[in-house]
Amino acid sequence: MGAEDWLTASPQERAEAARAEIGGDLLTHWCGDVLAGRVHIHSSSAADVPDPRWLAGKQWEHWGPARTWPERNLDYWPRVWAARTLLHIGDEGARGEIIGGLSDSSWRVREMCAKVVARYEIGEAGDACARIVRRDANSRARIGALRALAVVGESEHAGAVLDSLGDDELGADASATLRAMEERLDRPLGP
Repeated sequence: MGAEDWLTASPQERAEAARAEIGGDLLTHWCGDVLAGRVHIHSSSAADVPDPRWLAGKQWEHWGPARTWPERNLDYWPRVWAARTLLHIGDEGARGEIIGGLSDSSWRVREMCAKVVARYEIGEAGDACARIVRRDANSRARIGALRALAVVGESEHAGAVLDSLGDDELGADASATLRAMEERLDRPLGP
């Protein structure tokens, strides 16, 4: 896939092409470094390996110079894109960074990391997801964490789910999560 194709490819297509081009291990660790803030795309260039356009796609061209993203409050997007790439290529080698991303200052990063937790069943993230469900100010992050708990939640996380049942924005997802947890754990968790 040529550089021009990266700009218009779907996130999944870019992730798969990047894995084929540079290898899964390098891509996973690089995404983990971006997610953890050890690598900053806004100071990267297309000459770097890995090429930051693997994550950014058309935004690399349309959002103006990447070096200006932090001053325009766009600097959280590379962390979102890194987590999204991990959603498509796997989590091996970046689990710690994914769990750390559940505490990111950006709700979009927290939401995307919760999706990765759910897809790859990262059980170690259960406590962080329960914390999001209980305390996060953003409903999309809370819903993502509820959906992750449906897959990885244990009985000690049921309280966070139960507390969300009456929430207008979360109630349906909380009910579905509770049912999924009860079925998976083979026991009732509700009142």
